[in-house]
Amino acid sequence: MNIYKMSLLMTGVIESMMAFVLFNSLMKKRERLPKCVYVTGIFVLAIIIDISNYMFSSSIVNISVTILGTLLVSFLYNGKVIIRILSSVLSFLISSVSEVLILLLLSVLFGGNVDKLLENSILLLLGIAISKLLGILLAGIIGYRIKHNNELSDKNYLILFTVMFVIATIIITTFYRMLQNGVNEYLRNMIIICTMGLCATIAIIMYLYEETLRQQRLATEQQLAQRQLKNQIRHYKAVMSSQNQIKNLKHDLRNHMLAIAAKINKKEYSQSIDYINKMLKKTEVNKCDINTGNTVLDAILSAKKEEAKKKNIDFYTNLRIAEKLPIAEDDICIIFGNALDNAIEACEKVSLNPYVRVLLSYCDDSLVCKIENSCADTDCINSTTTKEDVKNHGIGKINMEAALKHYDSVFSIKQDKGKYILSIVFMGLDKV
Repeated sequence: MNIYKMSLLMTGVIESMMAFVLFNSLMKKRERLPKCVYVTGIFVLAIIIDISNYMFSSSIVNISVTILGTLLVSFLYNGKVIIRILSSVLSFLISSVSEVLILLLLSVLFGGNVDKLLENSILLLLGIAISKLLGILLAGIIGYRIKHNNELSDKNYLILFTVMFVIATIIITTFYRMLQNGVNEYLRNMIIICTMGLCATIAIIMYLYEETLRQQRLATEQQLAQRQLKNQIRHYKAVMSSQNQIKNLKHDLRNHMLAIAAKINKKEYSQSIDYINKMLKKTEVNKCDINTGNTVLDAILSAKKEEAKKKNIDFYTNLRIAEKLPIAEDDICIIFGNALDNAIEACEKVSLNPYVRVLLSYCDDSLVCKIENSCADTDCINSTTTKEDVKNHGIGKINMEAALKHYDSVFSIKQDKGKYILSIVFMGLDKV
């Protein structure tokens, strides 16, 4: 087998790798499938592409077989049908555009008719090698941007991106056909300038669209964050109010006892019972068995402990803090409220002995906070929420990070063997 035939066989492998780069960016691997299945999938798709190229050359049948083969292999991943179709078409377009662009480049560098240039075996091998490297580079760049920008997974973005790629492929292929028929130097230069302008225009359009999506997303997140923050503060103010009622009741307990004793001495037993019942009702407004002296923190911990108890989740605390914690009350609500909400949410996914353990230790001017909870084996660190309504949830983490920026703090998370640990260290609190 000569070098030319070997390069043609490698074409299928490289084009298959392009498709899998896009699959990894646009969809998720099936958890139960081992890695060897995906490696096998790459070679299966490569064989389909090579056979199609050999039998049908540059025909509509070859295009259809290549896209259908890519679509078939995409079922190794979890994803919507529209995403499978778009990624399969996009993979083919990347390969086609890279080939035509390199052919145009060869025409500019060496001049003359493209078909005559390709009769030179050295130029042909050079063109194949460079075009496939360019295809891998384009697929890698697109995949990288998709992975690092959540808005790129938006269906409308992908449709627009694919449509723009189709338009670019048609126009660039038309230019290529013109060069095949032979044109003068002026037209050849104009074709190259138009090709470069077309690519630049598409890149600018997609960048502007991406920026628009990003601004819309940020605006939505800010609105949701503000709404959630107001709801949290309103909730904890209500809890604090009820706790203050209990503290006032405890403060006046001696007077209440004197009143009850006086009624008993007068043998007003029914009135005494009524009086006691009224006191009990007041204490049942919001039970609080956590008393650090910090009203806001007590309210949050008590409310979350009660919530965990209702969901059969063990809730442990080890608290050694100052009564007047030098952290703003709204920041306490945001940081600890969201952290405990996330811990309880994770515990709901665990069937065996779910627990939440809270450690708070204040020493000198530093506060060490450690919240540990049981969790499932899935990746909890890189996910913002486990709720189905992703667009309206996962804002708590954003609020927490924003609140922590008000302080000299260190924030870290760790997951290991069914255990999730959130650690926060506040430093220099005496200077706040």
